[in-house]
Amino acid sequence: MEIQRFIHIFHNEDIMKQHTVPADFPESPKRISAIMSCLKDTDCIFHKVFPIRKSFLIKNYGQTEVRKWEANIQSVRTNTYISEDADILWSTGTLNAVRTAVNAAVSAVHKVLSETGSHAFCIVRPPGHHCFDVPAGFCIVNNVALAVKTALDMGRKRVAILDWDYHFGDGTVKVFLNDTRVMFASLHCRTNSYGEKTYPQTQLKGSLLAKMTHGRMFNIQWKTDDADNAAYAYAFQTVILPALRSFSPDIILCSAGYDIIEGDTLAGMKTTPDLFRCLASALTTLEIPIVCVLEGGYNPDLLAAGVHETIQGLLYGTTNNLEELACKVGPAHKRVVDSVYKTLFVQ
Repeated sequence: MEIQRFIHIFHNEDIMKQHTVPADFPESPKRISAIMSCLKDTDCIFHKVFPIRKSFLIKNYGQTEVRKWEANIQSVRTNTYISEDADILWSTGTLNAVRTAVNAAVSAVHKVLSETGSHAFCIVRPPGHHCFDVPAGFCIVNNVALAVKTALDMGRKRVAILDWDYHFGDGTVKVFLNDTRVMFASLHCRTNSYGEKTYPQTQLKGSLLAKMTHGRMFNIQWKTDDADNAAYAYAFQTVILPALRSFSPDIILCSAGYDIIEGDTLAGMKTTPDLFRCLASALTTLEIPIVCVLEGGYNPDLLAAGVHETIQGLLYGTTNNLEELACKVGPAHKRVVDSVYKTLFVQ
C-alpha cells in the first residue's frame, strides 16, 4: 500500500536564471526550467525563496572571499559574463542565484526538522559539491555543506550526506573530513568510456577515504561509466542503507546529481530516470527526514525526468522492487560493492 508523504519544493526559477552563461555552457538555466515544468502536476508544496542575507555568507566564507565574489560581479558588463576559469562563470545575477540556492537548502533543513513526516527537494543552481573554500567545477558555494552546518547548529547530533552525482563531491568531503558528526557516502565514476580519469582529480575518490575516517566516509567508485540500475540498487541494498542505519543520522542531505543517466550530455552511465524513484523510496524506509539538493545533470529533459522520479519516490515511499532489481547486478559491479562492504562491515 502506498503511503503519501509531504514533499516541500524550494525554488525560484526567475532568480536562478539570473546566473547567465553562454548558450553552449552545460550548466544552463534551461535545466531549472525543465524541472519546474515537469513538477507542475505533482502533489508537492512549493516554496519560493529569495537571496539569503549576505552576513550568512560572510559568517561561513569570510568577508575577504565574499568581497572577491562581489568584485567579480562588478567586473561584469551588463548582460555579459566573465570567466574565472573554464568551469566558473560570473554574470550580474550570479550572486543573487547563489544566495537564493543557499537559502533554499537552509530553509529546507528548517522545514523538515520542524515538521514530522516531510522531505524536501531544492531546485537550485549553480551546484555546490565541488567547492567550499574556493569556487570549482561549476560550483561557487556548497549548498549541501551549509545545509549540514545548519542542521548541526540546530542541535542535531548526526547528519548523513549521500552524493549520487556522476562526479565525486570533493568540496563536501573537505569540509567534514574531520567532523565525526557527519557521515558521507559517494557513488561516482572513476574513468569514462574514453579511458580518461573523471573530474575531480583527488586521492580521496577511492578506498583511502574510508581508511582515513574509519568508515565514516566512503566511496563506491565504479571503475568505468557502465554502472546500471541494478548496480545502484545493489549498492543501496548492500552498503548504503546498512551504513545509514548504523550511523543513525537525524537527517539525510542528498547531493542529487542526475548526470549518471544514460544520454547525459556531459557524463552519463547506464542508468534510467526511474532508478531514482527506487533509490528515493528505499531512503524513505529509514523514516529519517531527507533533503535533496540539485547538483549535476546536463540534459534538461533527462534531468527533469530524474528529479520527477525522485520526488515520486519520496512522495509515495513504495519499495519499488529494490531487492528484485539488485538481484540483476553484474559481476564486475558486484565486486566493487562487495569490496566496500568488506571494508565497512567485516572485521
